[in-house]
Amino acid sequence: MTIAGECHRPGRLWSLWDIMNEFVVIEIVDVFQNLQLLQDACGDRITLDQGHRHISDALYDRAVKTAHKAISMCESAGLDDAIKRIKISLYHIDNPNKMDASSLATELRNMSEALLFNIAKYRFLQVNSGLIACVDNPHLFGEPVKDAFPSATHDIREAGNCLAADCNTAAVFHLMRTVEWGLRALAADLGLLKVARRKPTGKVKYVPLPYSEWEHIIDQLQARVNAKLQKLSRGTKKQELQEFYNPALQDIRGIKDAWRNHVMHTRREYTSTEALAILEHVRRLMQAMQKAGISE
Repeated sequence: MTIAGECHRPGRLWSLWDIMNEFVVIEIVDVFQNLQLLQDACGDRITLDQGHRHISDALYDRAVKTAHKAISMCESAGLDDAIKRIKISLYHIDNPNKMDASSLATELRNMSEALLFNIAKYRFLQVNSGLIACVDNPHLFGEPVKDAFPSATHDIREAGNCLAADCNTAAVFHLMRTVEWGLRALAADLGLLKVARRKPTGKVKYVPLPYSEWEHIIDQLQARVNAKLQKLSRGTKKQELQEFYNPALQDIRGIKDAWRNHVMHTRREYTSTEALAILEHVRRLMQAMQKAGISE
């Protein structure tokens, strides 16, 4: 995430992990459960004074399968320490003909402890159930917006991740970057690739869009829109363009004044409710531009 400091609020972190490595908890629960069931099966044999006897092929196969599943899960989760220890246990139970219930129970316990100790080094974030769809979702504004504005995909995804992590000011930051991608596409559609700036000497300098201030871009876009509309006769086409361009430019100017300037200059922090409302506002703007045929 771009703004990380906000993510360390007391009371919101309940165990250990990073929102960008979404962890499927059900997988680790399943592995732990299988390891415990296998240990219980070995324990039953030990209780009956059969701990020294060779285990059945079925029990051995279940143990090996569970060990491999544990390794696969650890690889996807980045639990490197656990992988090493589980592989050592897997090596020790490699020969079923030399494996008894007591030895297998020991290695199964070693695997469980390896997972437990490695997991304890990380932190998990609890995501509100209503925000699950925001996690690592590049389609948060819909597939058409993603296709029309591919450069905005990263910021749209990051905005969703920040919302899910309750890093709401960071979410607004990425939403403002998303709007900027839309503003640049709108400018390009109107043929504005460089923004004119008049120096105190009177000389005009042309600045590329990525290095231009929103205020100057919007002002020069408004002038181009006015010129474009004046050339059209009254009718459906002119009405459609008026209904798109004027609200879009007013919307972008409003976003600049209400949120962008404040979040960029550290003048404001945002709550979850505020960030969600801003997300919906930006989503509508980006969808409106896409429907009007604006794209990169």
